[in-house]
Amino acid sequence: MKLPQGTTLYHGTTFTNAVNIINEGLQLVDSAWGEAELGPGFYTATTPTGAAAYLKEAGAILEFVTISEMDGAATLPPPKFNWSGAKRLIELKGLCMQ
Repeated sequence: MKLPQGTTLYHGTTFTNAVNIINEGLQLVDSAWGEAELGPGFYTATTPTGAAAYLKEAGAILEFVTISEMDGAATLPPPKFNWSGAKRLIELKGLCMQ
C-alpha cells in the first residue's frame, strides 16, 4: 500500500516513549509490543481512536504527517472489534499474536 505525501498517521504510546520520540526521533527496534502481527516496526493508525486502542494504560497519541510517499501495510481489526473496556486488551493480544 502506498501512502501519499501529506498522509496523517497516529501512534499510541506511553508518555515516556512519547517524550523520547519527540526528543530523540524514531529509533529502529527489533521488538514489537505483543508480538505485533506484522513483526517489529513502528505501528501507526489512520485515526486517533485506532492508535488509542494500543495503549495499555494512560499515554499519548502522537500525530505524524508523511513528508514523502511511503510504503505501508494495511490491516484491519475484525468487524466486531471492541475498542474500549477491559475486553479490549484480550482482543488486542489476540490480534497481535495471530
